[in-house]
Amino acid sequence: MENCTKKHEFNFKNELWINGFTCLSVESKHEIAEYLCVSYRTIDRWISNDRPSKTAIKLLKQKKRTLNSYWDKFSIYKNEIKTPNGYEYSTRELETLDVKIRFIKTIIK
Repeated sequence: MENCTKKHEFNFKNELWINGFTCLSVESKHEIAEYLCVSYRTIDRWISNDRPSKTAIKLLKQKKRTLNSYWDKFSIYKNEIKTPNGYEYSTRELETLDVKIRFIKTIIK
């Protein structure tokens, strides 16, 4: 008989997001590396391969720099944010949306 329980899938990018590292820029990767006491290159490799060390995972879980619970429904997949209703947005689309929202806010002031 097959095991019907769903295996929890770990995703390092999501774990970083949950712990407050919401951007994966060069500067942010340096901050992550400093927090986890590893090199920038190691962080880059862990993100690319989705295989951080067990110690890094434990440190992140202790960080307690979490976002509010609404963000739990979002995920990051292949450099896109996936919303709870299934839409996916690239960073380029989010930047465009940000510009449009700021423009609209200037109009309605």
